[in-house]
Amino acid sequence: MSGDLGIFESREAYLKDKIANSGANAFDYFDLADIQLRKDNLSQETVEYLRKAVSLKPDFWLAVAYLGLTLNRMGNVSEGVEFMEKAFPHILCSVLGAELLIHYYHAGNKEPFPYLDGRN
Repeated sequence: MSGDLGIFESREAYLKDKIANSGANAFDYFDLADIQLRKDNLSQETVEYLRKAVSLKPDFWLAVAYLGLTLNRMGNVSEGVEFMEKAFPHILCSVLGAELLIHYYHAGNKEPFPYLDGRN
């Protein structure tokens, strides 16, 4: 990612402080994970922030999608796909759909993708 990502430093510090003082909500955890992802910091800590966001707000579909994509990119494909499949019908994100299609293709799944063929 190009540009100066230092713009996130104060927001990141604020969110970490909020979490440390037990005042954070699902959106705060998601924001912190999003900052880390924008800084190309794919880590277990990022996954934990996303898991916390989802546990606090299970219908936060963007967080569910980010969790699936992050797990997938970190090599935890089966769990990542599980989260991506949960989120896809709710947000219909092209990146998410593409990742699922790639997974199904490599897995040899010849069945139609249910969310794209109009039956679901």
